[in-house]
Amino acid sequence: MLRPRPVIRRIATFSIFFTLFAVAIGSAKAQIGIYGEFNATHDPTAAVWYKGFTGGVYDNLLHVGPVGIGLDLRGAYATGNQYGYRNFLIGPRFEVKPPLLPIKPYIQASVGAGGNEYNGNSRLQTHYSTKLQYGFIGGLDYTLIPRVDLRVAEVEYLRMSAISSGSSSPAINLVTVGAGVVLRLP
Repeated sequence: MLRPRPVIRRIATFSIFFTLFAVAIGSAKAQIGIYGEFNATHDPTAAVWYKGFTGGVYDNLLHVGPVGIGLDLRGAYATGNQYGYRNFLIGPRFEVKPPLLPIKPYIQASVGAGGNEYNGNSRLQTHYSTKLQYGFIGGLDYTLIPRVDLRVAEVEYLRMSAISSGSSSPAINLVTVGAGVVLRLP
């Protein structure tokens, strides 16, 4: 029987703890947003741009003036040049809603798991190499109509622990750019 890796157990424990903490400090003004984005991720080790989709949900649990503080949960899947890439991230999110402007810039720190796989014609077995990922995400949402925002731009900078299991393997820096749509629930 396969045992979960210690890193994945730590991520799961952190995620559960953070979610319970965020719910405990929540207020009646919570703002849930569901979003979808098309994006491109650059992987320098495979010299490829993965093109794909990110979907997620955020909840602004606490409001202090124009600042919303909450939690973001997201997953991504993309392909490119006979490679596949996916991740699952969670983390705190900070959003600012300037008075009288239809924009909302945001930033978040995220941690989770992700990896890539070779899908090409090869005698090698196709499998994902799941590794720890962490980094920062920032973007700008523009309100089109009440409850619907255009995610004008989002940039992710993630660091993924080395793909190979060798001790001298370097970590990988991934950069993702994307845009999409956000549906805000009451």
